Amino acid sequence: MIVAIQLETLIYSHGLLLGIAAFLLSTCLVLVIVLYIHRTLSVIREKKKSDLQFRYQYLLYDALVETQAENASNSFLEVALELFQREKKQNKYLDPQILTDIILNLKKSLTGSAQNQLLSLAHALELPKYSLKKLREQNTSARTQGLHEISAMQVNQPEVKEEIKSLHPSDASHMAQEVILTLAKLESAPDLAFLSNLDTPLSELLQIRLHHHLRSVDRHCLPNFSQWLDSENESIILFALRMIAEFQQHSAAQSVLHQLSNSSPSVITEAIKTVDQLQLVEAIPILMSLVQHEDTDVQLASLQAISKLGNHQQTAGLDSLSQHPNYWVRRASSKAVARLQSNAETTKSSL
Repeated sequence: MIVAIQLETLIYSHGLLLGIAAFLLSTCLVLVIVLYIHRTLSVIREKKKSDLQFRYQYLLYDALVETQAENASNSFLEVALELFQREKKQNKYLDPQILTDIILNLKKSLTGSAQNQLLSLAHALELPKYSLKKLREQNTSARTQGLHEISAMQVNQPEVKEEIKSLHPSDASHMAQEVILTLAKLESAPDLAFLSNLDTPLSELLQIRLHHHLRSVDRHCLPNFSQWLDSENESIILFALRMIAEFQQHSAAQSVLHQLSNSSPSVITEAIKTVDQLQLVEAIPILMSLVQHEDTDVQLASLQAISKLGNHQQTAGLDSLSQHPNYWVRRASSKAVARLQSNAETTKSSL
């Protein structure tokens, strides 16, 4: 009796193990099939995307060749628009993302009327509408991509700007910075009004990106950055000083000199660098007093500026720094004196 029970238990256990094994095997097979289907679909999608990219690039090239002919009667915009409309009629679809990517990448290598015609083609194909839809998505990366595309396609209608402004969060988040940069790019005269109301620090990355954009703008369209030197936001003052130096705004000289008495060592240091860049020799008396400042960066910046803007008359005032406890101040002082003396000898020999 006991043997029979044990045998029955053994058979049951063996059957249970076989069932579990069969279940695991079938699960693995299903997983393999799902992965295979997913991979196959991905390959198909990538192949379709690649084919469309080639097709659209070919249409743009075809339009370019046709309008380059001697007997061409239509513009590139007219020819390209007709080709893409025909393509849409034949295939009942144009992929807006692929088209947007191709046109914006091509735009980077063009200038003048060629670039303008390419942007006109993007607008005629209603690609900005597709980019605007991304602003209404919850996904931050999609919104960011939409902002990049809108600024690149110069979609600067008032209603578009209002929608972009509505995305502006009250913090210093990535999205807030993207909104700021997009609004600045949408005008030939950069819209930098946000600098007057920004309570959060202007990040170094955003300053670099704004600077990069401003360098591509006609200097006559740039604002006078001295208007932001009285900001309560220190990062705005620093950015304004850097832009005054970069774009040589000599009309801001008095405002820059005023910053040499700022309570912040960072602002004073940046103001000294701006004085150096603008070659404001009238700042030398103030710079001579700043070499005794308690902040080392201020002292070093002052010494460097004096060595470039001063003359041999300042060497006597720098002698006391040869005994300064800070090695870098002593070194900078020695180099400044040597340069001033060298400049004096060069000037004397040229007379």
